[in-house]
Amino acid sequence: MGCDKPSFLAPVTDSAPEKTREHRYRQALHFSEKNLLSEEYGFSYLPGLSNLILAPFAIYCDVIKSHASNKVGDCETINDFKLRLAQNLSAFSSAACTTLNYINALFNNSFHPIVQAVARNGSIFGLLLCFLEGILEIVGLDRQLHFHYSATMRFARFLEKQSKTIDKQPYLFFQEIRKKLPQLFLDNPLAAKEKDKIEKRLTQALSMQSSLPHKDYVKELHLLSSALLAKSFAKMHFDGKNVGKVVALQRRVGTWAAKDLDKHLNSLSKAILSKNPRRMQKGGQEVTRIFRTLDEQSLKKIGIHIVGLCAVAATTIAIVLTVGTGVGAVAIGALLMSGMLFSIVRYLALNGLFTQNGWKFSAVNCLPAFLLRRINLQRDQQLAKARAHGIGSIF
Repeated sequence: MGCDKPSFLAPVTDSAPEKTREHRYRQALHFSEKNLLSEEYGFSYLPGLSNLILAPFAIYCDVIKSHASNKVGDCETINDFKLRLAQNLSAFSSAACTTLNYINALFNNSFHPIVQAVARNGSIFGLLLCFLEGILEIVGLDRQLHFHYSATMRFARFLEKQSKTIDKQPYLFFQEIRKKLPQLFLDNPLAAKEKDKIEKRLTQALSMQSSLPHKDYVKELHLLSSALLAKSFAKMHFDGKNVGKVVALQRRVGTWAAKDLDKHLNSLSKAILSKNPRRMQKGGQEVTRIFRTLDEQSLKKIGIHIVGLCAVAATTIAIVLTVGTGVGAVAIGALLMSGMLFSIVRYLALNGLFTQNGWKFSAVNCLPAFLLRRINLQRDQQLAKARAHGIGSIF
């Protein structure tokens, strides 16, 4: 299954009215938020009897999700579909073999020798499951590292670092920015009109044609660079056409952070490019805050994938040791428990840490999805009643 053109937006051409294109884009974005989650459950997918029930349900969900991904152009989910399908089939086969082995032992090895042989070799499916889960974690980690060390994110970290030393070493910033700006233009092309507008002002500052004092025009250059960063990032991920880019960003920084970006980046870049010093300064500070949040979210996701790999590694070693190595049951049990513990940590980090700003942990977000929906529904109903009685302002 390939990554086709998003069918959701296919009927809308560039000649269509802007409002029509914007409406269809927002419609597709809402569809993706409703039908596509950046993560399935949060736990590492490991061998276990529960996969007799969970694996068929996961296959059904993956088929539905791949169809939805094709509609909005979420290439990453589409490309992962075959791996996830093989993973779920391995999970079900491993659980089925383990169950057959238990039943065969219960009935004093009364099964046919072929059935007994298949049941005893169920660890092969367990190893295949761990291998596929490890591949998916490595793919996710590779995508995350590419994002974290992209030219845009490196430029954002550079601007934040320089903002703390620009008063003491303005010329150092001036020298560094001349090296880094061309690469940013090359990696993240802007719309021609916006690029020309920003480049013109940057060129004026870089050529020292400003009549402002040295330190002041370097500060202005820092603000203009923040505007360039915001506009470039917005154009790269929120182009008003490809919702798949937004879904990919949500997978890397979280849905809430992506929404914050979509809402503020363009307006912040306009504020920085205005002639109002107060608006420019405030806009630059907000851009710094937003990209600091992105950096934190990216680091969280890198850690989550590493923990997932630890879970897979511990479980894989335990399965290998059970195949005629003579290693004691205590050591194997400890490895299996370690794998389960890493899997739980992964779930808690993804749902309790990644889903909110900062490094605070939210236990409520770790509740199952159906409970969270019920809690949110009850909260919305209480807020609606409060507003109806004229006391909504206290919330």
